[in-house]
Amino acid sequence: MQDGYAVVAPDYQGLGARIGASPAHPYLEPRTVGYNIIDAACAAHLADARIGESWLVTGISQGGAAAWAAAELYPSYGAGSGRLLGVVAAVPVLDPVDLVDRAQAGGLSHSQKYVYPILVAGVAQAGVDIDVDDYLHGIVKDALLRIISCSPDQWVAGSEIESAPVSDLQADPVPADRLRGHLQRYRLPQQRTPIPLLVVYGSADEIIATAAVEAALARACALGDHVQWTRVPGGDHNLDAQPVAGQWMAARVAGVPALSDC
Repeated sequence: MQDGYAVVAPDYQGLGARIGASPAHPYLEPRTVGYNIIDAACAAHLADARIGESWLVTGISQGGAAAWAAAELYPSYGAGSGRLLGVVAAVPVLDPVDLVDRAQAGGLSHSQKYVYPILVAGVAQAGVDIDVDDYLHGIVKDALLRIISCSPDQWVAGSEIESAPVSDLQADPVPADRLRGHLQRYRLPQQRTPIPLLVVYGSADEIIATAAVEAALARACALGDHVQWTRVPGGDHNLDAQPVAGQWMAARVAGVPALSDC
């Protein structure tokens, strides 16, 4: 606030639903969260006339992917939201297909074992032909409702999942391919955006593979996106992107043209 920014934090659709509540959150589905972000900007401008026309988006992890999705959706959906100056995506989860591949190979990290069931449950909520029973078994299936809710023992359930055997997170080949097919539509980038992007990620991230982020950056460059990126040596999923992100956003507000590493 002291720097002159009004801060708005969108509540993604279905996020925080209690056990048994419906619908659940469609985790990592880009159109949902991208629209949620743009809607939040529109609401902010309507709520307080002191808020200026220009705005930026910054997000971390799921929020990083949501920020990227907002950049892509802004040209078609952003009318009334003001002028989007730029987007910062910190440790963004851009390719959930990678998590399916790791689950099938028995190579999920402890942290990925926590994320993967949320992803499967989110896809199943989208009304597609995904049955969580094909993908989650044993300890993981028993803990799922606590993981996707705001129940008090959510983190206890997460610890239970981290100790689950590999087989509790594996599917037969046909269901696995079906899930990959649906998640292809979650991968980012999906289309060119005129909005400048900054991506900050680490070389030792325990949730998103560095190679998956860099493959996404290569696809963005091929589309003609205007992207800068910072790879933090040794940085994990909790890295602090603020120093570089703050300077980059201030430059966009000041009207300095964004550079591109493409």
